Amino acid sequence: MKIRMSLAIKVVCFAVAAFFFSGSAWAEKKVLIYHSYPPGEWVHGINRSFEETFGKLGVTVTVKSEVFHSEYWLNKKPTEQSTERTRLLKVLNNEKPDLVLLCDDEVTDFIIQDVAAKKYPILVTGINRELEQTNWYSKIPKSSYAGVLERYQVAQTLDLLKKLKPSVKRMSILSSDNETSRIVSGQISREMNSDEIKNRFGITLGTINNLRYFSD
Repeated sequence: MKIRMSLAIKVVCFAVAAFFFSGSAWAEKKVLIYHSYPPGEWVHGINRSFEETFGKLGVTVTVKSEVFHSEYWLNKKPTEQSTERTRLLKVLNNEKPDLVLLCDDEVTDFIIQDVAAKKYPILVTGINRELEQTNWYSKIPKSSYAGVLERYQVAQTLDLLKKLKPSVKRMSILSSDNETSRIVSGQISREMNSDEIKNRFGITLGTINNLRYFSD
């Protein structure tokens, strides 16, 4: 998990190197990162990897991060959600960053159109939903953002599993109960239930359990 997360952030960092590069010197930049989940290894790891990767490039990056507690707010009424949207955008207005990084589907769906309307350069990472199925892909200029789509390599994973444990015939999915997990579970389920995967590996998919870890 840490390796995959670090690699994804390095890909993002190099993808925006052209944005940060000015003339013959690297200027100090301010980056505002919006996260979709409560503070934990995922949040801290993204912040750390972002700073470390640009540090190795000789770029000083000041990172400010803000958390959108998606599991809490996405279960609220639109009128209540507007309060959180206002809070998140107030941070944007106060910080006036050079770049905004949106992490995962939840916060991207929630505020990317508002951020784009304010003309801030945007990076997205950890996008699991198909772009055509997002609420923003067809509504904001393609020139206003760049980023990384997150996809799971089902066939390669099962190939390794069969090499390590040839007797495996059935597997289940256990994940957290959030929008990203539901998207990923659905994608993996569809791929595992395809004739190609079933015939190649002989593994069937059992239960899918998404556990809620944030409560009122």
